[in-house]
Amino acid sequence: METVFEHNPTSEELDYLFEDIASTKEELLTYDLTQVQHYTFIYYLYKLRNDEKKAKEYLDKIPDTFHKWNSICFDDLASGLNRCIHRLK
Repeated sequence: METVFEHNPTSEELDYLFEDIASTKEELLTYDLTQVQHYTFIYYLYKLRNDEKKAKEYLDKIPDTFHKWNSICFDDLASGLNRCIHRLK
């Protein structure tokens, strides 16, 4: 499964994306996340890097319904996914 860890995130990027949830790929994989959820984190990683072309590449892999639901329910997808992951603990 592709995760942000294949994209060489910095510790600052990991802090933004996952707060206290995961600092290693092994920790992240303990949560039952779908590939679409992982694509969402990768999308935000490239948004943080201001790489709009690469971000769009991952945004295009996220179904519209998933993106729309999260953007309506949460301020942004990353915070929404973080809240969902915290509930899995």
